[in-house]
Amino acid sequence: PLEDDVAPPSSTSSSTTTTTTLPDAVVTDLIATANRAIRVFDGLFLELMGGTDDRRAPGYWTSAQHAGRYEALLRASDSGGYDVVMLGSSLAVSGFDPAAFVELDGRSAFNAGLSGMSAEHLPMWLDSVLRLADPQMAVYALAPRDVQSFDRIEGSCIDGTTEWKWSEELRETAFDPIEAITGVRWEDLFFGDPAPHPGTAWYRESYDEFGGRLSHPPASPEEIQASIELHRWEGPFDVCPERLEVIAGNVARLKDDGLDVVIVFMPLSGGRVGMFEGGRDEIAGVLAAMEAAAVSGGADAVLDFSALLPDEQFRDLAHADGAGARVITTELAARLADLGL
Repeated sequence: PLEDDVAPPSSTSSSTTTTTTLPDAVVTDLIATANRAIRVFDGLFLELMGGTDDRRAPGYWTSAQHAGRYEALLRASDSGGYDVVMLGSSLAVSGFDPAAFVELDGRSAFNAGLSGMSAEHLPMWLDSVLRLADPQMAVYALAPRDVQSFDRIEGSCIDGTTEWKWSEELRETAFDPIEAITGVRWEDLFFGDPAPHPGTAWYRESYDEFGGRLSHPPASPEEIQASIELHRWEGPFDVCPERLEVIAGNVARLKDDGLDVVIVFMPLSGGRVGMFEGGRDEIAGVLAAMEAAAVSGGADAVLDFSALLPDEQFRDLAHADGAGARVITTELAARLADLGL
């Protein structure tokens, strides 16, 4: 409870300035209380939302990876952010080595990929990335699985976002009063000091200051089998037209913000290629449809790295190991130089 002699908050607030005379200790307590409350909500999320079994809800907003990357971007924003951001799913997380890119290209770079990130979910993360990093270029990692058809929503083949948006609304509601008192954005309160997300310690042990992986441990046979089951399909690969439109929209959004946009079709292992009935020929057709979508959104370049790595440079069925990430990043820097980007 607030002391009686504490001045009430001002009726106006700003996203960058404190608008109250509340003691720092009180503000810290308020933030910590809001953090505890929203984590209880997150723990009850599935029950509150009717027992949905969506495997991603609300992992995006509570994952240590998201918290760590947000905190790193928040710290970097004070010194001007980054010239280049890498975007995408775990393929981007494992596939791009931003520290190596800095050495090869000279521009500052940050790997803002998130495991489990689909094209449909990217816009919710993009607002934070663009605000904090203020980049000039986005390197957007994609693969056929980004346009694979789903049957999670009746009458649609996209990867749904309803649960993620509900989780975001819960958190925004919890922090509205605290944001009004402190004048600080709710994301900064949730992921930044003085009440950092508990996952950030793990993140700092696993990733460097540029968001690059510090190690690429090989996956267990059980993990590889789980990956196969997760992405298995029967017959020809079914491309979702709606998901192509989502990709085009993401590219257009980045272009509207004034960024150069480079699409990278990430390497596919032999095991992944073998899941396509038509092998590389079928994959070429899928990638052609994806390229057309990216170009329609205004992409400046589309780079096909799908056959870049031998199988020994993957740590599992889908993700590059450390050596593979270095090859991908080296090729990226060279191709950007050739293109004058």
